[in-house]
Amino acid sequence: MAELEKNLREVAPESENVLSVLRELTNDGKKENVTLAMQNRKLLPEKPREPEKARSPKRCHVIHNVKGFVAYLQAYASEHLVIFADVPNLRCVAILDEKADEGFEGIELVPQIHPLFKPWYKAIREEELDLQQFLSLVMKNRRAITAPDGRALVMELSQVTSSTEVTVHRGKGANSLNGILFKTKIEGNKHIDGKAELPEMIRIEVPIFMDTLPVMMELDLLLSTNPKDHEIYVEIVCADLAEAMVKSWEEIIATCSQTIGKGLVAMGRAVHEKWDVVK
Repeated sequence: MAELEKNLREVAPESENVLSVLRELTNDGKKENVTLAMQNRKLLPEKPREPEKARSPKRCHVIHNVKGFVAYLQAYASEHLVIFADVPNLRCVAILDEKADEGFEGIELVPQIHPLFKPWYKAIREEELDLQQFLSLVMKNRRAITAPDGRALVMELSQVTSSTEVTVHRGKGANSLNGILFKTKIEGNKHIDGKAELPEMIRIEVPIFMDTLPVMMELDLLLSTNPKDHEIYVEIVCADLAEAMVKSWEEIIATCSQTIGKGLVAMGRAVHEKWDVVK
């Protein structure tokens, strides 16, 4: 009995004790022999448990094109979708489920400036360009210029950049001189005087963002000279830029509203704050 109790209470590591009961009849079939057998066997090693995976993080994707943004929302947004177009910050935020109880997930659209507009956008944001930089800008992007003729403008400005003396005139009236007077040295002390009429503005037609239609914009050209280095500088001002931006954003909003077919689309920002509680 003591041996049985010991085997039942004490088990070697990574093993188990087994108690077997054997029953057999005697030859005459009247009596039954009962045998208790104690066995010990090694257990197979347990497979290592996989670490518990954390909950998937909330979605906070950033998409750069309108078509991809719309396609994603069509596939994964709920019927309680809300889209806020933050025009001043050039981005859209879509809350996938405005009635979610366990937290809100937002997908962001940050549209990319269209490659045809990017060089002009950069030039508008800079304070000024020297004449050579402006000439290079017009030459590389002349196909976007609708008025005046970009090729003719490049050829006219090329004469000025090769001159030895340049004067800017800003006259008023019908017979006044308004433009650039340049003097080119050819042989020895001989000079040739010429006059290049610079337009006060140029007109371009390009898309503002990817997946948006081209818009017409007028760029005002403001000329100035530096008396220290006698260089001519051009400042590009676009009063139509803000209006063109809003027009392109309205196109993006209309595309989202018409194509997705669910949810709410509005101009604004997604803002969440904590509730005040009574303590």
